[in-house]
Amino acid sequence: MTEVEKIAFCKLLITDVSVTDDQISAYLAIAADKITDRVYPFGGAPDPLPTIYDYPQCELCIRMIARRGGEGEITHSENGISRTYGNVDDEDILAGLTPYVGVI
Repeated sequence: MTEVEKIAFCKLLITDVSVTDDQISAYLAIAADKITDRVYPFGGAPDPLPTIYDYPQCELCIRMIARRGGEGEITHSENGISRTYGNVDDEDILAGLTPYVGVI
């Protein structure tokens, strides 16, 4: 996916908050960094990120936007709605990524 396609994809799934293309692009960059750190822990990451990581990158972006304003929230109740974010490291998404290693 191109950057424009990723932004459009994320916008389709973000319906409850107002977010600009620039904000989505910034969150996509942060998500790409998280993926790069996980998949290429010893460096050598290609630029741009391989397309196999497009959907996990979008998932991370959307999740970060959804948590915006309540990052790390442990518990919150208001008008019958309860939120708990005990784990904000997105390990459930990142666990599906296999690190790339090489032989020295």
